[in-house]
Amino acid sequence: MELLSEHIVPEYARGVKQEAREFADEYIAPNAEEYYRRGEYPWEILEAGQDAGLVAQDVPEEYGGRGLDVVEILAMAEEFYRADAGIALTLQLASFGAEMLEQYGTDEQKEEYLRPLAAGDQISGLAVSEPEVGSDLAGM
Repeated sequence: MELLSEHIVPEYARGVKQEAREFADEYIAPNAEEYYRRGEYPWEILEAGQDAGLVAQDVPEEYGGRGLDVVEILAMAEEFYRADAGIALTLQLASFGAEMLEQYGTDEQKEEYLRPLAAGDQISGLAVSEPEVGSDLAGM
């Protein structure tokens, strides 16, 4: 059983799921093995996802995003992960932390950081370092 197979996806989320499936079929699946083999970051796929409006689109509409909810994001994720987990994670993490900024940031911070994420002009990142484990998240 697919977690978000068509029959259990709410009607309103089916369009974005289809968009994500078409994108994954065109960009992710045909290129995943080559990116894995070369060990390279899939910049071209990320940029194509940004251009298609499928990256950082949980950003609210008032900041240029689509304001997708968790069900729509999960529907997209299923299609991306079906094609390749590594590239899917790349697409998802391009806006990592945006929800915290949206909830707790100032209006100025939201304008400065959320709008460029939604527009595909920048990506967010995560830096983790702890004494004696460095950036080994699994070992913490």
